[in-house]
Amino acid sequence: MAPKLSYLFESPRGYFEYRRRVPKKLQVHFPRTAQGELMAEWKQSLDTNNSAVAQRRLVAETERFEATKTLAEQLHGQPTNKSDMLQSTISSAKQRCS
Repeated sequence: MAPKLSYLFESPRGYFEYRRRVPKKLQVHFPRTAQGELMAEWKQSLDTNNSAVAQRRLVAETERFEATKTLAEQLHGQPTNKSDMLQSTISSAKQRCS
């Protein structure tokens, strides 16, 4: 039996998705959900039901999450004008993964 990979989940229909909690203190710096709420979880479909493909896509999605998290950490505690500039960078990073 293969080991369970963190952040990789299989839906009831058999498709894999990446799910990861956004740290509470950084949620304000992450893009908002479609409903305009703070993003508490980074969730992205990996568009496959093949576990080998899902594992490869997991690596790429983890890199996207970590890059966005790093930007959010830089934003945390910054003055408002600099914060606005970095916020647009974070939004762009999340849109690239869609």
